[in-house]
Amino acid sequence: MAIPKNVLQILVYQVEFPDGHTQECSANIVAQNWYSQLDDEGRQHLLLDEIIDFEVSEDAFDNNDRFQVSFNGNIHPIHTTKGWRLCVKWKDGSTSWESYKDLKEAYPVQVAEFVVSRGIDDYVTFRWWAPSTLRYATHMIKAVKSRMTKKTHKYGIRVPHSIEEAYQLDKETGSDYWHQAILKEMKITLWRLNS
Repeated sequence: MAIPKNVLQILVYQVEFPDGHTQECSANIVAQNWYSQLDDEGRQHLLLDEIIDFEVSEDAFDNNDRFQVSFNGNIHPIHTTKGWRLCVKWKDGSTSWESYKDLKEAYPVQVAEFVVSRGIDDYVTFRWWAPSTLRYATHMIKAVKSRMTKKTHKYGIRVPHSIEEAYQLDKETGSDYWHQAILKEMKITLWRLNS
């Protein structure tokens, strides 16, 4: 049986927030807040704050078992995530032990940074992916930074970032180069729209 909407508006809860203060909230507000934290399938997505600790079970590969032999006789390193768990602190303040396999997929850069900071990146479990993950992350950050840099000049010419700035540059230099460029761009756009 569904609860009538007006009943939910009457119900009031004393809610304690993470900073310690309390406030009265109607059941509707509490329900909206709760459902806003869930996806369409009712799963809650937690945000990682930091990785705190790790533990290794007995069924983890020994670090001496670094290689396995493939079917064609070539020797390849073992790729495994077996036997490792990481203790995670979430943004909501809670902590939990999660499998290394799941965290490696969800937060690869954070896990790789934790592994290196703890000095366990030489273990067979981490060696096959942590260094390449950190290199890849570094390349991604450099690429994003290069895209985010604001370019003011190109080939020694100041580049405007708006039409107003283009006309201001024309005014400062006593030319009409940017005005002509704008007219040319408008003609090309009109031609494309009409064809």
